[in-house]
Amino acid sequence: MTKTRTFFAAKIVIGVALAGIMLVCGVGNFVFIAALARYKKLRNLTNLLIANLAISDFLVAIICCPFEMDYYVVRHLSWEHGHVLCASVNYLRTVSLYVSTNALLAIAIDRFPPNMGKSEAPEPPSSGPCLQIPHLLQIGMPPDRE
Repeated sequence: MTKTRTFFAAKIVIGVALAGIMLVCGVGNFVFIAALARYKKLRNLTNLLIANLAISDFLVAIICCPFEMDYYVVRHLSWEHGHVLCASVNYLRTVSLYVSTNALLAIAIDRFPPNMGKSEAPEPPSSGPCLQIPHLLQIGMPPDRE
């Protein structure tokens, strides 16, 4: 199975894709994080949420992608780094997925127009995006039927 031409072509495509992800995500997210750390003018809520997303993606690019490259391209679907590292890499990848999803949700809530859905739902709390999450969940729920 691992000796076919299709498998070889797939290894090349996966290898190029992972190398591109490591390069673009690693460098791009590092530059953004460094700029945010250096320049205080950039520190607003949206940029801090994007930094959360960038840190998550940066960790995946520098930790998970090299192990995936090793597994898929170098060792031909064979994991030789032990069970602890296998579980750790998969855990980091899964946590990063949830962090990215929640960061995007928080960005959307931060940018939520205050006049949207005014006739259907009560006024959202004005003390920050974290308190608006229950309000948005309430908007998305169907009304109670008795």
